[in-house]
Amino acid sequence: MQHNEDLDFLKGIGIFFVVLGHCFTTSLITKYSNLVMLKDIIYTFHMPLFFIVSGYIQGLRPYNINKLKKFSFHQIRRLLIPYFAWSIILYTFYFFLNNLNVISIPEDISLNPIYLFSDILTYNVRTGNALWFVYILFIIYIVSYFIHSFIDKKATNIFFIIIVLCLGFSANIYLTDEMFVLKRFLVMWIYYEIGTFIGINIKDINFKANKVLSIILLGLYAFVFILYI
Repeated sequence: MQHNEDLDFLKGIGIFFVVLGHCFTTSLITKYSNLVMLKDIIYTFHMPLFFIVSGYIQGLRPYNINKLKKFSFHQIRRLLIPYFAWSIILYTFYFFLNNLNVISIPEDISLNPIYLFSDILTYNVRTGNALWFVYILFIIYIVSYFIHSFIDKKATNIFFIIIVLCLGFSANIYLTDEMFVLKRFLVMWIYYEIGTFIGINIKDINFKANKVLSIILLGLYAFVFILYI
């Protein structure tokens, strides 16, 4: 894939605002209440942007059902193994801090392997794991690649996005945080598929040359604001 400076710019913007958003601690917001609005604005787009960019990059590449196994193993090495490794480290860290009464976690956590892996797979948020996007991105990669291997027409792609939109909106309204993985998967899948659609149909992201793309992205931000906030 040819190097694209505009794509690098989007990645940089995403990284900057993810870091900035996590700088707004509860104590800082309590002291400076005017920061709440800035944090809310940042949280309307910083994670959706990552999924849109990820979908766009994948949309530039061909889909082949015969390469699904190879693609899946690549994503396991790239995303799933690091997710498990770092989750175990964080989980162990929280376990000892909780036992030492440095922090307080409402429910007991255990280093029992079955309990540990069950919590990581279902993403039990009581440990404050900040790696959810890696896990969700892995699931989306596999599911999306499988489906797109059978989709080869633009009209079918549009119909598929409409289905994903309906699923995402329904999940955002009806699913509770107890079903965190399924809810985040369905909601973030919307942004990933929008990025994929752009990647398939608009090969070159160039905001100066492609005014249509700029208009699409402005409209997309309005949509993201409504759904994700």
